[in-house]
Amino acid sequence: DSTITSKKQAMRINGKPYDMREAEEWNFGFTLLDLDNWKRLRMTDRYEEWMKVNYQDHIFPETSLTFGLGIAFLAFYDRVSCFDDITEPKIHIRDGYGYVSYPEFMYNGLDMSMISDGFVIHYDGTKKPWDQSGDPVLSLPFELTMKGMKSKDYKHLLEDKTFVDKVNRRNQKKVKNSFLVLSDIRAGSEWFMQVIDQHPEVCAGGATAIDGQRTMYPHDIFRPYNEAKTWFSKQEHTMHMQCYWNFIQRWVPTVRKFKHQWCNGKLTGDALGMEQHMPYLCKWANKDESKINNEQVLFSEYVEQVLSADKDSFICSCPAGAKAVGARVMTEWIGGSHRTKDSQRYDGNELDDGTVAGFSMGPSVWKAIKKMKKKPKLIYFRRNIMSEIMSNDIAAHHIKRLHGKPDVVEAMAVKEYVKRRQHRQYVEDSMKNLGVPILELDYEECDKDMHVCMRKAESFLGVSKFKEYNLGVTEENKSHHIEESQGSWQQLKALADAVETDLRELKTVTKYKIHQKVKQQLMKNHNLLASIPSAMFEVMLETEEDS
Repeated sequence: DSTITSKKQAMRINGKPYDMREAEEWNFGFTLLDLDNWKRLRMTDRYEEWMKVNYQDHIFPETSLTFGLGIAFLAFYDRVSCFDDITEPKIHIRDGYGYVSYPEFMYNGLDMSMISDGFVIHYDGTKKPWDQSGDPVLSLPFELTMKGMKSKDYKHLLEDKTFVDKVNRRNQKKVKNSFLVLSDIRAGSEWFMQVIDQHPEVCAGGATAIDGQRTMYPHDIFRPYNEAKTWFSKQEHTMHMQCYWNFIQRWVPTVRKFKHQWCNGKLTGDALGMEQHMPYLCKWANKDESKINNEQVLFSEYVEQVLSADKDSFICSCPAGAKAVGARVMTEWIGGSHRTKDSQRYDGNELDDGTVAGFSMGPSVWKAIKKMKKKPKLIYFRRNIMSEIMSNDIAAHHIKRLHGKPDVVEAMAVKEYVKRRQHRQYVEDSMKNLGVPILELDYEECDKDMHVCMRKAESFLGVSKFKEYNLGVTEENKSHHIEESQGSWQQLKALADAVETDLRELKTVTKYKIHQKVKQQLMKNHNLLASIPSAMFEVMLETEEDS
């Protein structure tokens, strides 16, 4: 046992047992060595003895990080002192700066005095100031030092908020294009957002964002609250909630009502526990009243800031070097035809048939895009409607709800198809009226060759070709969707088989030929469709003709 071995050897080499509970924790990034004491305590011999013990007893694997760290902790046990215990005046060692970002400083009520007062700044972590991963603000001491300045000469710059804010915004100038992904349900946009976000010049989802989960740029920043109530309620007090529209939508009007109390530190009622969010919300609440009172104006300003990566108002950040920033809007979130009792939607008063409903629900995505100074490009994901219905478990839902009523279920399936087709037409017409560049991508096309899909997207967004995409996430998503489709289809097939006999009598020679042609075409789109019963094809075919 390596633990027993190390304890026994500690007595022989160190002269006392090794007790991890009493050992000093120390960081290798900044270490001062007292060479007189080093020689007096024969630290070289002690270190070499532990190296030999590890070679013989394999306490730590020689190829592991624990080998480099563990040997040192054993050798220097009881021979380490903290700077604050031995230095006078006290010196501040600031470390962990490769793990955090400037927005996190602001969120936690800190400022750059934390750095300007530091004797040493250690960029341990993944974000290094000498490459593009470094936070532009927290990298300032390194950059100014490399320019030949001494810390006493640039300390005043670090404490100048105007200067710091200017540096914080400098990445914003690199963002050349913005884009919105409009996607039908289960059309492959989830794959796309995860994969395109791997491109070093694209910020589209936070999956590979340097700041990780704390300050990620979510790809579903427009997700309505009712679409994920449980998740949003659990995340209410996390930093990245400030990125979501529904957070602004729900909180800003209330904060404005109580801003004289809440924005001056006197939190009451619902605001209790929201201390860290309040500076951000108060910045929004102090805007022109006409903007706060008009949800459409508020939404339009939010969209403008999000798609320009405006760091003044939008806390979530994109990786350095991002030239295109994008987000996703599911087409089922838009329009009033899918409206339910408690739904929160966009353009909720517009129906798919072109009429305007008597109610108004949610701001307009289309109006917000039209109002933007620099309009975004649109990437539109579509999928074969029958495949979409099966993948989304819609048909199976109807079967469970109306079990034993095949004629009713059959009508429901047809109705679902017609409804989705009408909604798709509404979305496509609305997009064309925007007068912006549109790239159309089909699920079937991307499923066949994701690389072709990515090449089209790169060219459309004006970014360089990237050859290191990890497409493993697409395979995971596909296998998950296929399992769902199979479960849904088995139930649908059982029902359709039962009514096929009745429908078979209605066939004509002409209809049969058309039916076979449709079946062959759909089989190309998805192997699961190979077993589709004739009944459902007949129903869908008749619906197409009626439409």
